[in-house]
Amino acid sequence: MDEEGRKKLQCNRTFLLDEISPDHGLSDAMFSAQIFDQDDLDEINSKATRREKMECFLDILVHSGREAYGEFLKGLERKSYRHVIRRLEETDLSTVGVKERGSLNEPERTILQREFSYLTEEVRAKDLVRDMFQEGLLTEDEVTTVTNAEEKKGRNVGMGKCIDFLFHSGPNAYQKFLTCLQKAKYNHVYEHLITKAEAYKEKK
Repeated sequence: MDEEGRKKLQCNRTFLLDEISPDHGLSDAMFSAQIFDQDDLDEINSKATRREKMECFLDILVHSGREAYGEFLKGLERKSYRHVIRRLEETDLSTVGVKERGSLNEPERTILQREFSYLTEEVRAKDLVRDMFQEGLLTEDEVTTVTNAEEKKGRNVGMGKCIDFLFHSGPNAYQKFLTCLQKAKYNHVYEHLITKAEAYKEKK
C-alpha cells in the first residue's frame, strides 16, 4: 500500500473499527478486486467478533500491495460507506504523527506511575496506539515497538511500553492520553484517572 493510504488508515483506525463491518460484503469486494485471496478471507472469518474481524481486515489490507487503498475506497463506495470515504479524504496528514518532545509534567507523571499496574491490566495498547500516533504521542517506530511487545510478550508489557513512551511525549501528553482513552471507549479508565487525580490533590 502507498504511504499516504497507509497513514490515513493508521490515523483513522479506531473510527474504521467502529464504523465498518467486513461482513457487509467488503471482504468479498477485496477478493473480487484480487487484493485479498482465499486465505485472507478465511483468516478474517475465523475471528469471533465483528471488531476482531475488522482488525484482521485492516492488518491484511495494509500489506496487500500498492492498489489496495484505491480498491478499498471503491469497495466502500459500493457498500455505501460514503461517510467513511469522506473522513479518510479529509484527514490532514501534515499535522499527524509529529511527536512533541519533553518530559511529562510532574503531577501527571506521578499519577501514571501510581496507576501503572491498573492501566496495564485494564487497557490494551493496540486499542490506543493509532489515536496516540494521531495525537503526536507516539512515533511510527514507537507504535511498532508497542504493538510487537504486546503480540510477543502480552498486553501488560505492551501497555507498559506505551506508558514509558508517554513519559517523554511533552508536557501536554497526559491530557492527550485522556482524550485517546475516551476515543477508544475506555471511559471507566478515564473516570478512574480523573478520580485518582482529585484524591491525590486532596492529600497534598
